[in-house]
Amino acid sequence: FGGAVFSYYPNPVSDVLYLNTTDQIDSVVIYNMLGQKIQEIKQSSTIDMTDLSKGNYLVNVTIGNTTKTIRIVKQ
Repeated sequence: FGGAVFSYYPNPVSDVLYLNTTDQIDSVVIYNMLGQKIQEIKQSSTIDMTDLSKGNYLVNVTIGNTTKTIRIVKQ
């Protein structure tokens, strides 16, 4: 993310995923492992994953014009 510091916790997650960054998050998009978009959130550092089924998800975090993909396990 350029000069931005980025971290996330917890992983695995049971309810809320927290995203920590020094820059503003523009969007967060959650995909299942089939590549289907599950959820899109604008400008939030807390992601409520309570309603998602157990399993693996790909989370695309966009800051500015850079996107990072992280793999999250929902338990």
